[in-house]
Amino acid sequence: MESKGNIAPENQKNRARGENWAQEEKDLFLEIMRESAPIIESKFTDTNTNKRKNLEWIRVQKSLKELTGKSRDITQLKGFWRRKKVAAKKSVSQHRRALQTTGGGERPTSLGDDHLKILELCPTDFVIEENLYDSDAVPQLQVSF
Repeated sequence: MESKGNIAPENQKNRARGENWAQEEKDLFLEIMRESAPIIESKFTDTNTNKRKNLEWIRVQKSLKELTGKSRDITQLKGFWRRKKVAAKKSVSQHRRALQTTGGGERPTSLGDDHLKILELCPTDFVIEENLYDSDAVPQLQVSF
């Protein structure tokens, strides 16, 4: 009997793997996103806003290519941005959970610089409801650069 483990069906094409992101490229991307995030992260989805978002992604792509010399398509940029946001959300969530643990021990380490930058760029994605009357409320993270 044949094993059907990690074999892709013949009618499906494997996605080509892109080049790995260098740390310098990641840092430049986050600096470019500092200007572009308010437009790209807008919650509006009307036609004009979507056009502005698409134009902003094209601007990000051109800026990154000028600075690094590497050509990345917009789907790669969007995927990288989405993965960085998900990682930041996970890290922030784990950090907040660690702050609430009991039993003594060392205080949890602070968030990484990349995650703090993303937290600053996408404040609406990290909204925490506050309750002034709840003694278990988690204090807000202070973001400063």
